[in-house]
Order: sequence, then C-alpha cells, then structure tokens
Amino acid sequence: MIVKLKKNHLTLFSSCSSKFWLFQMILVLIVGGCSITPKPLTVLDLENSAKEDHRIMFDKGGKISGNLSLEEAIARALKYNLDHRARAMEQALALNQLDLEGYQLLPKLIAKAGYSDRSQFSATNSKERGDGAGPTSGYSYSGDRSGITGDLALSWNVLDFGVSYFNARQNADRSLIAEEHRRKVVHNLVREVQYSYWRMVAAQKLKGRVKLAIFRAEEALTMARKVEQEKLRKPTEMLRYQKQLLQNIRRLETVNQKLATARVEVAALINVPPSTEFRVVPPLTDALAIPDWSVSLAKMEALAFQNNPDIREKLYLSRINIDDSRKSIVGLLPGIDLSGGRNYDSNSFLDINRWYQWSSTLSLNVMKLLSVPSQIKYNNASKALSNAQRVALRMAVLAQVHVADMQYFSAVKQFKRAHELFLIDQRLSEQVSKRQESDIQSLLDRVSQETATIDSVMRRYQTYSEVIASVGRLHSTLGLSIFKPGVQADGLKSLTRNVAKAMQDRMSGDSIELEIKMLDSKKSIYKNKNISVSVKKGLFSKLLNWSKSYLSTESKGFEGEIEKGQLKRNNLVAVSNIESVKVSLNKTIAGGALHNANILCGSISQLRIANGWVKISAKSVAKRRVEGWMHQVYSTKLRQQCESVDRSF
Repeated sequence: MIVKLKKNHLTLFSSCSSKFWLFQMILVLIVGGCSITPKPLTVLDLENSAKEDHRIMFDKGGKISGNLSLEEAIARALKYNLDHRARAMEQALALNQLDLEGYQLLPKLIAKAGYSDRSQFSATNSKERGDGAGPTSGYSYSGDRSGITGDLALSWNVLDFGVSYFNARQNADRSLIAEEHRRKVVHNLVREVQYSYWRMVAAQKLKGRVKLAIFRAEEALTMARKVEQEKLRKPTEMLRYQKQLLQNIRRLETVNQKLATARVEVAALINVPPSTEFRVVPPLTDALAIPDWSVSLAKMEALAFQNNPDIREKLYLSRINIDDSRKSIVGLLPGIDLSGGRNYDSNSFLDINRWYQWSSTLSLNVMKLLSVPSQIKYNNASKALSNAQRVALRMAVLAQVHVADMQYFSAVKQFKRAHELFLIDQRLSEQVSKRQESDIQSLLDRVSQETATIDSVMRRYQTYSEVIASVGRLHSTLGLSIFKPGVQADGLKSLTRNVAKAMQDRMSGDSIELEIKMLDSKKSIYKNKNISVSVKKGLFSKLLNWSKSYLSTESKGFEGEIEKGQLKRNNLVAVSNIESVKVSLNKTIAGGALHNANILCGSISQLRIANGWVKISAKSVAKRRVEGWMHQVYSTKLRQQCESVDRSF
C-alpha cells in the first residue's frame, strides 16, 4: 500500500511538473512573439528591389526603331507612360471596388460547424427557491461530453442593405471620378509630349550649329588674347572685344544646356531609358503649321461646362455628399434583421437532431433620435457648401476658358514675331558670312550674328511649342478627349494612326466643331423627351409645356405637305436684338387661313393640345397678342429655335 501511494505521488508530481514546463514553454513563445526588433533593409534587399523595379519600368516599353514622329511619341506616351498606367489602374481598382460593393447588397449565408468536448459530464442538481432545504436527489446530466454542431443560416438586415446600397452608388461615382482623373492625365501628357518634342526638334537642328559657333568664338577669343599680349591694339578695345565674345559663348552654352535636356524629357514621357539614343522626325520645311479656327467664346463656355473634368468631378462629389446625407438618415431608421436556417446537433439526448429555425428582430437606437435636428442642420450646411464650391468652380473654369483663349492668340502672335526675327537674322547671317574675314572685328560680327541667329531659331521653336501647348490647354479646359468615344487601338501602329487623326482635328478646329454639334444634338434628343422645357430670356426663365414626342403617322403626313410647299418653314429672325421667331399659325386644327407673325420667345405659352396639334399664345414684336394652331412637329422646332436665339446672345 505504501509503495502504491508512493507511485501515485510520483505520478502526480511528474504530471504537475510536465504541466509546469508546458506552461513555461507557452509563456516563452508568447513573450518571444511580442518582442519584435526593427530589421532595416540590407544592401542586397535594396539592390534586388531596384533591379525588379527597373525591369517593371522598361519591360513593356517597345524599342524605338528609326526616327520618332510626333504621333508615335504621343501614342507611346499613352501606351507606356507610368503615370498614365497608374491612373488607369486606379480606375480599374475603383471598378473592382464597385463590384465588391455589389456583393454587400446580397443576404448573408453563413455555414457553421463546431466540435466540443469536456473531461466530465455537465451534471447538475436543483433546489427550491428561498432558504429551503438543499437538493436531496442525485446529480443528472442531459448532454453528451462531446458533441458536434452545425448550421446553415441565411440572414438579411434591411438597414445594412440600405447603407450598402448608398455605398455602392458612391463607389460608382468614385469610379467615374477616377475616369476624370485619367482624362486630365491624358490631357497633360499629350501637352507635355508636344512641348518636349518640338524642343528636341530644335536641339537636333542646332546641335552641330551651336558646337561650330562655340568653336569659332573660342578661336576668336584665343586670337584676341594673343593680340592683347602683343599689344597690337588698344587694351580697352581688346578687353571689350573679349567681353563680347565671352557673352556670346555664354549665350551659346545656355542654349546648348536648355536643348540638351529635351531628349531626356521625351524619353521619360514615352517610358524608355533616359540613356537611349534616338532622333525625332523634323519638319520637312521651315514652314510650321499654325492652328486656325474661329469658335465663339460662348460656345466654348458651354462646352467647358459640359465636359470639363474638374466640373464633372465636382458634380460626382456632390452626388457622393448627397448620398452621405441619405445614409445618415437611413442610419436613424429601425433595423430589421431576418434570419432562417437549418441546424444540427449530435447530442444523443435530443429527440430531434435536425431542425429548421427562423427569426426576425426589430432594433432601434432611441438615443440616436436626439441627434436628428443636428444631423439635418449638418446635411443642409454640407449641401450649401457643395453648391457654393460648385458655383465657384464654374466661375474658375469660365475664367480658364477666357485665359486659355487669350493665351492661344498671344502664343500665335509671339510665334509670328519670332518667325519674322528668324527670317531677318537668317538673312543677316548670310550677308555677314559672305564678307571677307580680314580683321578681328569682322570675325566678331560673324560670331555675334551667328549667336543671334541661333537664338532666333531656338526662340522660334520655343514659341511654336507654346502655340501647340496653348492648343492643348484649351482642349483640356474644354474637356475634349483626344479620341472619340468607341475608338479602339489594338497595337502601337493603330494607336499612332488614331493619334495622327486626332491631332489633325485639333489643329483644324474640327474636334471643337464636332463636339459642339454632338452636344447640340444630345440636348435636342434629351429635351424632345420632356413634356416641359425651360426657355430662358436674359436672367429670367419661363416654363413652357411642349409636346413629348412626334406622332409618327401624322408627322409624316404633315411633313409631306411641307415638301409640297403648302406650308413654309419657320425662319429665325432677330429684330432689334429682341429674341423673336417668325412663325406661321393656322386659325383652326383643320387648317384655314395662315397668319405669319414675329413672336417673342419669352411670351409663348401653350393653351391646348389636340390630335397632334398645339394651340399657342404669344406676343408679337409689335406687342400684340397672337393665337393660333401649329403642328406638334413645329412646336418642337419652335422651342429649339428659341433656345438657339438664347445661346447666341
């Protein structure tokens, strides 16, 4: 018995000792996991990272074969530029986020499985309430020591669904904002490529010329120093001579320094290594094409208000703010949670181990209701701020349109002046080069004139690049994309062809004209679908009710009568700067006598619609009341004419 007790004590001691060591090991692991020391990057880590990033930067960029044209440079920048690719990835990420938010709108389907075990049964007993006698019966249990449970539940929270819905709408707007950011990057990228390209053209043209001019100037400087040392001329004369030569050399070196960076800038924009040697295609002649178009500022303002990326971004942000306000209101509503599912429990004491279960819960944070007035005030203030910012941004864009237009005409004027100076310096250089270099003064004149000619050439290309950049700024302010919607390019060659066509449209002004026509067409289609339209006069507007759509059969018949010459087309007339339209009104629906009158757009009101005809009332230019019937087709045309008059003022 004693030996047995000793064995039990030994077993108990060894068991306690093993548990103690196990506890120590767990404690050491926890403490070791929490104690983390900083680990700086090693030289090998930095080198490997640099190699990998260098491979990523230039792996996808195509090699340049032959001379690089402007169209190909822009196409390469659009295809390989890192900043543009980053913005495109930003838009793709926003679209992926939108897809993820769509899943948040679905109900939750949760599958659970569990296993539990314990060393002893969960046996219990009971006693009566109060200070009665303790339990007298034995302990009992109603569950197994180990068990397996599982359930598949479908739950849906109405409040979470509402919040997720507004989150999805906001992410949709954020994806559109990312697209506007990408458009701005494209505009800036095209403008920078054009500017750097023409600087590189100047660098190619002047590289050998500048080098030769510096060589001649240094030779003349050496000769002047020798003359000074031999005292063949007055010291003051030779010192002034050397000073002029050094000033010319400094000007030439400045020109050389400015032009030397052009190739590196182009290489960075088209994403090729800066050490890559390549040449650009120079113009065939010295004649440089100047964009020539005439578009009114009013039309450009309308385009900017429609397409400017900053305005579009602000409108999307306004919608996001509105959805924020709606989310805050939705969050104050009661939450309804609906759930149901299939359950399983392996407990052998249960009568039925598998069963269905469903429930519904209504919850409301009553204390949140106290914040309703403050929340409403905040939402109103946020809306007012958003409106004020939007109006201020429109004013800024309006000023940008005028500034961009002025910069364009100023750049064209500066280029014409630089071109005239270039022609004069070129002729002077030819005259000076024909002289016999018989003395030091003639050599100085030649060096000075050659330096002036080089300055003129560089200034000519710089001012021309400013002209091209001003065209890009104007199109950027108007929000005109370089490509039309739906244009796709499979490869670099196809993209280059599309860029060439887009640049041609920009230089000729066709891109602006086409966008204006497209905008007017979209407005006409959209407004034809509305029953009510707004006709503006000055700073005031009146609401006129017009036809919703054309009646197919009656419109065709009426247009046939027009082709036969039975009725005349309504012609637009401006009388004494008053917005008026010349119309032909029938006395009755059946026809009758025609009454021609010049009516004021702001006085038109609709009296009646019957069988595809509209009866209108208006004031004539002579301030007389005019009433009559016109077909629905011409009521729509009348509305468009009045709007075109309003846009022209």
